[in-house]
Amino acid sequence: MIRRFASMLRKELTQIFRNRITLFLVTFAPVAQLIIFGYVAILDVKDIPAAVIDHSKSPQSRRLLSDFENSGYFKFTSYIESERSINSLLDSGEVDIVIVIPKDFAARIVDGEPTEVLGAIDGSDSNTAITVGNYFVGIATRYAVNVAARTVSEILQDIKLPFEHRPRVFFNPTMESIYYLVPGIIAILVLMILVMLSAISIVRERERGTLEQLVVTPIRTSELIMGKTLPFAVIGFVLISIVTVVGTLWFHVPLKGSFFLLLLLGGLYMLTALGIGMFVSTIAHTQQQAMMLAMFFIIPQILLSGFIFPIESMPEVMQWFTFLIPARYFLIIIRGIFLKGVGFEALIPETLALLIFALLVFSLAILRFRKGLNS
Repeated sequence: MIRRFASMLRKELTQIFRNRITLFLVTFAPVAQLIIFGYVAILDVKDIPAAVIDHSKSPQSRRLLSDFENSGYFKFTSYIESERSINSLLDSGEVDIVIVIPKDFAARIVDGEPTEVLGAIDGSDSNTAITVGNYFVGIATRYAVNVAARTVSEILQDIKLPFEHRPRVFFNPTMESIYYLVPGIIAILVLMILVMLSAISIVRERERGTLEQLVVTPIRTSELIMGKTLPFAVIGFVLISIVTVVGTLWFHVPLKGSFFLLLLLGGLYMLTALGIGMFVSTIAHTQQQAMMLAMFFIIPQILLSGFIFPIESMPEVMQWFTFLIPARYFLIIIRGIFLKGVGFEALIPETLALLIFALLVFSLAILRFRKGLNS
């Protein structure tokens, strides 16, 4: 048995290392994709092009504009004098927002009267518009609070407030979205590559007629399945190691937890991915069909796992569907290990869920694979 399994394993490894495309997918491709995604899929919006109409031209207005520019979110590209230019600037896409400060801005602040600051935002891209609007409101609100605090402090010089509020952010104090995205990118890359490789590999054997040749050999079905999947499991561990090193060294994402625990629980995740790939191979008859079916299983994992869109913001019905997505649980695991440094005891629910999924998916794939071989 050991000799037959070793022969099968040696055949698969030789075939993998002879295939340059496979080696490219395992080594260079995930590193390149991680770097590209890491720079492109940033949730932070910075250097937003903005125009300014400052009718006040006072120390108060200059202080407010300084707050906007020094925040790092806004970059003033033009100063205009009239509101007539707002539409043309937004229509041309030169700026995403036009900040308008009224003429009586300083006088109203000195007199303690309410005043307004207009932020005319380009809403053609709703996601960017929401982000720009949130930044605008946040900076303007902070300026207003500081003005009010100075006024209140003058009135209540001798009165001590009963408490102070000091927010403290744990695990990601600088609120860098790259720290949140890179672990998720690692999880998605592992899923995509392992599903694709395992599905296409088995279908390719069927297309070439070599799968039937393997069936008539003394190799048992279990040995054939193990020989087919184990090399890809090894590839998965190598893949996780490579992208983790790149993520920590290139993007400086902290790995606060145990790398061994990440590999251990990643093994369950990889078992699920290989099971999906094997299941696809039992349905598809050509490599093109295998790729299309693999994407059918991969895309819901990306959309419903919480990688891009927060699960809490999804409709309630879709939130229930996310419990059927294995990537959801591994994202919690990998982000917990990377950012929080949690141990196994904090990840037991996700580990059990991932174990159940791995056993179910892989068992179903093996049953269909055996049925296909015997038919």
